[in-house]
Amino acid sequence: NMEQLQSVIKDFITQFLHGVWLDVLVRDGQLMPVRCFLDNELSKFSMEIDDTVRAIPMSEIREVRTGGDQYELRTTTPVDDHCCTLVLAKDHTVSFRFPSLNSLEHFSLCMQLLLYALVE
Repeated sequence: NMEQLQSVIKDFITQFLHGVWLDVLVRDGQLMPVRCFLDNELSKFSMEIDDTVRAIPMSEIREVRTGGDQYELRTTTPVDDHCCTLVLAKDHTVSFRFPSLNSLEHFSLCMQLLLYALVE
């Protein structure tokens, strides 16, 4: 129901305001832990690797793809069914790999809902 959905989104946002460690998939198929976070305005999704921060404007995230929906993307990253790919402007992509399908589905659903809410 709607209250559960709002609660899930609220928890997701709260976690990402503080920062969440995710595994980003790099070109050779290796996983690199990155700290991902949202800014207070929910306008940027940032990834921190070592001391470098890459901020992606939420408006540049075009799609959130999982499973078979990712395989047709023009990406050199070897994705699988445990991956979620953010399709950015100019056909750039960022893929994350999740330890479980539940965590993958949670992230992809929350990102899709957040993007949808920000567009409205």
